[in-house]
Amino acid sequence: MPPDAYAKMSRACTSARHPFASDAPKKGIFMYIGKAAQLSGTTVKSIRHYEEIGLLPPPQRKGKYRIYSQQSVELLTFIKCAQQLGFKLKEMQAILQDHRDQELPWGLAIQAIDNKKQEVMGQIQALQQVHDGLVEFELSLKDALMQCPLKRP
Repeated sequence: MPPDAYAKMSRACTSARHPFASDAPKKGIFMYIGKAAQLSGTTVKSIRHYEEIGLLPPPQRKGKYRIYSQQSVELLTFIKCAQQLGFKLKEMQAILQDHRDQELPWGLAIQAIDNKKQEVMGQIQALQQVHDGLVEFELSLKDALMQCPLKRP
């Protein structure tokens, strides 16, 4: 992932740590699962789950320990960001199903984002209708209360 594209994605998801920060390993340097979790803003348990369901490719091993690259951290941050923006793991599986140490499938990711934006706009419109109904209901109750001679606030 190009650094400028990655930086923009990181800004969209403010709680994710930027893996190009000073404590991030340089390209070609590997890290253990705890460091990958720290840099990507995920947990060790989440990383293992992502591997189990195929979102993250199986890591290399150094003895019995999993080791991760900078590319792994970037993919983990992408997953974390997408989750924060409302994507479900199943949706990300569809995007990343053929991603194995290759470039992110940008076209699929952009299409999924467009679909998610349309879904969110539909939810916003539905919530606006509920809000409008509540305002109308409140006004009718206040009007009825003002017309009732028995009890006034």
